[in-house]
Amino acid sequence: MKTNSLILKNLGYIAVAAGLYQISSYSFLLFHSIAEMFSIAVAWGIFVVAWNARNVLDNDYLLFIGITYLFIGILDLFHVLAYKGMNIFAGYDSNLPTQLWIAWQYMLGVSQLTAWIFIRRRLNPESALCCLAAITALMCIAIFTGIFPDCYIEGSGLTLFKKASEILTAFMLIGSICCLWHFKDIFSPNVIKMMIFSTTAAVAGKTAFIFYINVYGLSNLIGHYLLIISFFFMYKAIVETGITTPAEIFFRELKLREEELKQSENALKKAGIYLEILVKERTRELENTNTRLMIEIKARQTAQIMLAQRNEDLNHINRELNDFAYMISHDLREPLRGIFSYTEFLTEYYKDKLDSKGKFILQSLGGLAKRQDDQINAILQYSRIGRTEADISLTDLNDIIKDVIKRLGFLLKQTGAEIRIPRPMPEIECDKELITEAFQNLISNALKYNDKDEKWVEIGFYDKNEIAEKSVFSEKCRQDNCHIFYIKDNGIGIAEKFHDKIFKIFQRLHNKNAFGGGTGAGMTIVQKIIEHHKGKIWLDSVPGQGTIFYFSIMQINRNNVNQKPVD
Repeated sequence: MKTNSLILKNLGYIAVAAGLYQISSYSFLLFHSIAEMFSIAVAWGIFVVAWNARNVLDNDYLLFIGITYLFIGILDLFHVLAYKGMNIFAGYDSNLPTQLWIAWQYMLGVSQLTAWIFIRRRLNPESALCCLAAITALMCIAIFTGIFPDCYIEGSGLTLFKKASEILTAFMLIGSICCLWHFKDIFSPNVIKMMIFSTTAAVAGKTAFIFYINVYGLSNLIGHYLLIISFFFMYKAIVETGITTPAEIFFRELKLREEELKQSENALKKAGIYLEILVKERTRELENTNTRLMIEIKARQTAQIMLAQRNEDLNHINRELNDFAYMISHDLREPLRGIFSYTEFLTEYYKDKLDSKGKFILQSLGGLAKRQDDQINAILQYSRIGRTEADISLTDLNDIIKDVIKRLGFLLKQTGAEIRIPRPMPEIECDKELITEAFQNLISNALKYNDKDEKWVEIGFYDKNEIAEKSVFSEKCRQDNCHIFYIKDNGIGIAEKFHDKIFKIFQRLHNKNAFGGGTGAGMTIVQKIIEHHKGKIWLDSVPGQGTIFYFSIMQINRNNVNQKPVD
């Protein structure tokens, strides 16, 4: 099927070439006008594509080429209008169109040879537009006032200046091919091939234009055939590719950014592992240090020098971790902001030009960047819990539960779940902000991971007397004054083999988009919060029937436990 399509396409090209030849036999002037108007259309098409993409290009090579092609098309249009037989510019012979031809040939050669400067440098498009407009105007003034050197003399043919100019601009185009090959990684291989074909055809055409004597002669005919081929391949390389599949030429950098995103993701995982190990090591070191200090204080009665030194060490560690956290939040999130900006721009600006596959790729890329950003936030949140002291105060859990239910109002309405609180919750000594976050994570998980028609979540606790009656609880809560809290649901349940996995950071038991998505860090953060309160967290679950999460919190103030009802 593909071979048949290629054969039909080639036959079409042959038919077009034959038709143009017949037109040239009937009227060379008509053939010349068609050939040049095609070139002009392509030139202006290149300008339109490049100019409208100027705000998203990471290098300004194509922008400079596009602006230049606007004025190449203008000079070529004057060339067509001045051609022998058009009778538009009275009083001029064949020298005028030949001079206009050489003018835009110089502009083409110089622009393609110098455009590579803007691979690494930025271009001010408005200034470039004004400068090229001025150069074009000066060239036209020089040509129409007779200052520009003669290029064609009736009866004698081409001048030495014209032939030398064709050779010089041909070498310029050959030099541009070398530059094109040097920077080949910036464009796709298909675009590189088309641009080389285009430039090669242009150089070959110049050879034909060097030797013609009559502006209606065979050499001129062959030169215009090669001109059509040159602009056709330029059309294939930039205009067609740029309009139908803009990511092929203008947004190739976006693919490179995707690779950078993957590399950043790998680096983030390694950084997360390193951060977790570092936090645990530093926490363990601090605990050991405090133990040694207490022994020394009791044994030798020497408190403020070693303690002061250890505090300084701790401050140094925290400064290191703060610097590391800043590096993660700033340096690793900077590429994500660029990805967000590019995907939002492409989705909005090219929504009518991208096919479904292109839109899917952009949506997926944005989703990956969003997921990466959420994971960075989760790591930073996790690290802060271990590095900061808990702000312990007497806290009414009834107020916390009210606040959490209010925050989860939309999710409760969406799921239609019932919140059950068998009895009023107690007051405990805790960090209110952290315990609120723990309850919110546990309750929201219970709401999300539930496939029952009638969903419910129960929130309760066991006091020290109830704990003493249950030996299994006594093993989990060894403090003299301790509460055990629980969050119970009738959801999908968790198989026993996954009980440890859910507390590991970024570990999810389901597809990343299932049950509302998430980073897989929520339960790791909850565990860290509970451990920060010298407690433990564990679970019982029956797959398909529901799950109970238990966690213990040691009570510092035993006389301030007071119970209030939850409205």
